[in-house]
Amino acid sequence: MNFLPNNNQSEMICFGLSALAFGFFGIFLLIYYFRTKKKTKKSMTWPSVEGKITGQRVEREEVFDDDGLRVVYRPEVYYHYIVD
Repeated sequence: MNFLPNNNQSEMICFGLSALAFGFFGIFLLIYYFRTKKKTKKSMTWPSVEGKITGQRVEREEVFDDDGLRVVYRPEVYYHYIVD
């Protein structure tokens, strides 16, 4: 009695585990897609108002971290709107 799997059994196990992993990943992507679609559909019913941009600027900042020097840009938008 041989308890060690032969080459064919190892390939089948590897294939089965790979298929299972891809299947779970596919299910995860489907769930993510439908949840995002549902949120998007809900957002279409949000109330809206007219507004006016009163100012904008982009702030540039140099940041030192583990990777060295990075440049970070932060947009700032100022706006005005009235809600009835």
